Amino acid sequence: MAGLTFTFADLQASVFHALHAQAGSGTTVSVTDAVQVANAKQTVNRALDMLVQMHPWRFRTKNLSIDVVQTAITSLSRTTNVITVTQTAHGYGQGAAVEIIGALDSAFNGQFIVADVLTPDTFILRQLGPDAVATTPGFTIPGALLLPSDFDSLLSLKSATNSYRDVFPTTMDDLWLRRQYIYGNTAYETWFALNWQQQTSVTSAPRAVLEVYPIPQAAGVGQFVGSYLRIIPSLSASTDVPDIPTPYHGLLMTLCRALAVSNEEDRSGSDWDLFGRMVIDAAANDGASQGPIVAQLRNTINRGWRPSPFFPAGRIQTT
Repeated sequence: MAGLTFTFADLQASVFHALHAQAGSGTTVSVTDAVQVANAKQTVNRALDMLVQMHPWRFRTKNLSIDVVQTAITSLSRTTNVITVTQTAHGYGQGAAVEIIGALDSAFNGQFIVADVLTPDTFILRQLGPDAVATTPGFTIPGALLLPSDFDSLLSLKSATNSYRDVFPTTMDDLWLRRQYIYGNTAYETWFALNWQQQTSVTSAPRAVLEVYPIPQAAGVGQFVGSYLRIIPSLSASTDVPDIPTPYHGLLMTLCRALAVSNEEDRSGSDWDLFGRMVIDAAANDGASQGPIVAQLRNTINRGWRPSPFFPAGRIQTT
């Protein structure tokens, strides 16, 4: 199906048009007023987020490929049952899971929990053993694998390197127990849980990661594959175009107009009624499973006929 393409400026204009149409005597709508312009921008992005979240649209689905990355260790030593790891900008926090591979002597190799972080370049692990210095420091592999920056939610996941390895979702609590007590069939099972990296600043968004157990014992590209729902970015510049297919732009503009004059709870006005009809048709054409908000709209829009005791949802049945 075809459709018109709308920019951020076009969608803001639709908000002002809806406000102007609703305005009564003594009400001023100004496209140059800084507060009203800011409110219009906020309304557009709220509409975009609401539209994206109300249904598992197919345009949000992306293929997932997760790399396992190894990072060289600068120095590695054990003193009084404490391993000191020196690695430039390691990025680990206390409690993080990490695997050491390729070290000599090989007693340093294995999976550990970070006991403490001394500096941005140094952390410590605990291991029973004699004092020693690794002649070959080896590498680290993290137990938290980075997910794409536009990751929103996981749809499917499997191992790409071993068809016999089952991949199971679990909770972080269960994952912690597995790491601590080393149980489960680690030869043929991988357990995972979604988690988030600590924010690097107060204005940055936390990055999604996939916590896994056991940690893969070798680095490689695309060791886990699957699919996920992506985040649709907000609009900022006037020329920005919503990152959704063109046929959905008209649906978004109608929702912008609806939100301009009535909130999600009230849903009053002709634009809300029009949007409800449009989004139900769009969801049906999309072919994906029905989202909860679309189902709610299906039950609340004005259908133009009265429900009856025989058809409480207001449906018409023909024979």
